[in-house]
This record gives sequence, structure tokens and C-alpha cells, in this order.
Amino acid sequence: MQRRIGEVPRLADQAGEARVDGAVGVPPSAGRPPATLSRWVAIGLAFVGGLALDAAFQPLAWWPIAVPATAAILIAVKGQTWRSGLAIGFAAGLGEFIPLLAWLHVVTPLAWIALAIVMASYVAVLGCGLAMVVQRLPGWPVWTACLSVAEELVRDRWPLGGFSWGRLAFSQGDTPFTGYAALGGAPAVTFAVALSAGLLALGVLTLLLDGLKGSAAVAVGILAAILPAVRAARVKVVDGLRAIG
Repeated sequence: MQRRIGEVPRLADQAGEARVDGAVGVPPSAGRPPATLSRWVAIGLAFVGGLALDAAFQPLAWWPIAVPATAAILIAVKGQTWRSGLAIGFAAGLGEFIPLLAWLHVVTPLAWIALAIVMASYVAVLGCGLAMVVQRLPGWPVWTACLSVAEELVRDRWPLGGFSWGRLAFSQGDTPFTGYAALGGAPAVTFAVALSAGLLALGVLTLLLDGLKGSAAVAVGILAAILPAVRAARVKVVDGLRAIG
């Protein structure tokens, strides 16, 4: 009897902690953050995202798919450890660069696979950084865009002069995002695409975690990221027509 009476306050405290956890959106006894994918599912999603990202380049040149493809990779790394981030980023890199560099097979299949693995290693390091940023830092879509620009700048310069194929900016040859090139060249275009992808990923994760609450604000953010580029492209077209006239 005394043991049962002594357990009453402890049980009440546990119930109170569960209510507090529910109030702040943390499920009691949650082993993983909400909406975090298992490692292998995340790796698969990232690989598919890399394949879709390849479709944004020639010869398909489906440039709009660059944003949702990058967003899929960001969703895949959400809540993962840095080790898992390496594997997820490597899978995304293989999905992008194996088909993107397929033309190298005419030289030698070994060069094709070797270079694809080297390029995927850069994306693996990026995935590690993204795993430490996505939904962990305030304003994380901005930080993911900064990391994407930094990864491309390093890959473009090191080693042996670098290899610039597969940059997000190069998938946007003549698109609404091209207008950002006037602000900062290819890095500005990459930043705009990655930022839009980050906002899209934020919207999806918000929808999964909180339902429709907050999604409208994210949609406004996506439009705010895209509209300046659309306006710049429109000005370019108007100036071209004036020159012709």
C-alpha cells in the first residue's frame, strides 16, 4: 500500500511531463524527430532526387524540376546524423552524376564511374553539412543555400582546377532564375534555386508536422524568392524587343 501511495506523485509528474511535451510538439518517448525518414528510405529518396536533378540538365533540360529535386534531398537529410548525411549526400551525388557524365563512357567506362564517384563525394560532404542545418538552425533554408553555393565553389576550383559540371546554376540556362546572374553570376543563380528548394522543403515538412498551419506563409516565401527573377527576365525580354524595334 505504501509503495502504491508513493507511486502516485511520480505518475502524476510523468503525466505532467507528457502534457508539456505535447504542448511544445515533442511526442513523449520519441526516438526520432517527427517526419524523419529511416536511413535507407532517406538514401533512396536522395538517389531519386539526384536522378530528377539530372533531368534539369541537357538533353532533357526540364529546368523546373531542379527545385523539387533539391527539396527532396533536403527532406531526406532532415533529422539525420552527420554520418547518415554523408551516405544520403553520396547517394544523391551518384543519382545526379552517373547519368550526367554518361558521355564519358566513350573514353572509358572507368573514367566515367571514377569521376562520378569523385563528384558524388563532394555532394556527400554537402549532405553532412545539410544534415546539421535542416530544421536545426533558424532560417535554415538560407543556410542550405549558402552551403550549396560553397560546395559548388570548392568543386569548381579543387583539385586540379576543379570540375564545374552539375552546378545548379547550369541547369537554368534560360529560365526565370537566370535574372539572378546579373546580381552575382552563377553563384547567385545557385543560391536562388537552392533557397527556393529550401522553402519548398520547409513547406512540405510544415505540412507533415503541423497540417495546413503555416503553409501559406511558406508559399509566400517561395513566391518572394521566384518573383525577382521573373521580373528580371521580363525586363530582359522587353529590352530585347525595344532593341529589335
